[in-house]
Amino acid sequence: MRLTLVFPGFAAVALAMPAPLPQEIDVGMVLAAPEPITYDPVVGATAQVVSYDFTSMLAQATAPATSVATDAAATATAIEKRGAACTSLAAGASGAPAYSPDTPAAFASNSDFASVAINAPVPTGYSNTFTNANASNSAYGYLGFTTLSTFDTAKCAAKCDAIRGCLSFNLYFERDPSVDPGSGASGCENPASV
Repeated sequence: MRLTLVFPGFAAVALAMPAPLPQEIDVGMVLAAPEPITYDPVVGATAQVVSYDFTSMLAQATAPATSVATDAAATATAIEKRGAACTSLAAGASGAPAYSPDTPAAFASNSDFASVAINAPVPTGYSNTFTNANASNSAYGYLGFTTLSTFDTAKCAAKCDAIRGCLSFNLYFERDPSVDPGSGASGCENPASV
C-alpha cells in the first residue's frame, strides 16, 4: 500500500518541474554573422607588420556598451591594383632545399622539406601544434609575416617575442613565382619559381 502512494508522489514532483529549455544553436544568428577576414601575404612581398594601437583597443574593449542600436555606415573599400603580368618579383628565401624540375608537383613531393620541418627544434616557451602538415594557419590575431632565408624556428620565435601580442607563429616553405603570373597571351601562366 505504501508503495502505491510513493509512485504518484514521484509523478507529481516530476510534472511540477519545469521542462528544460532546448539548447540549440541560433542558426539565424550564425548565418547573419560576417565572414571571417583572412589575411594572405601579398605576392612578392618579403615582410609585413600589422600594427594596432593597444591603448585604443583596450579603451574600446572596456568602454560601457550603449543601449542604443546604431547601424554602421557603409564605407568604400580600397582595392589594390595587381602588377602587370610578367613583372619581376622579390627573390625570396635563399636557404631552401633545391628541387628539380621546377614544377609545383616536384616542390610538393620534395622529401627534403619534410625532413627539415620534422627535425626543426621547438623554441623554449612554445609548443608544437603541427609539423609538416602541408598547410599553414591564418587565424584571427594575424600580426604579419617575414620571409626568412632559412627554416629557423629560434629566429621565428625571437621575431614573435619582439611583437606585442604575438602568441604563435607559422614556419613553412612556400613556392613563389619569379614573376607576376598572367594568363593567355602574357606567356607567364606558370612562371619559374624563385
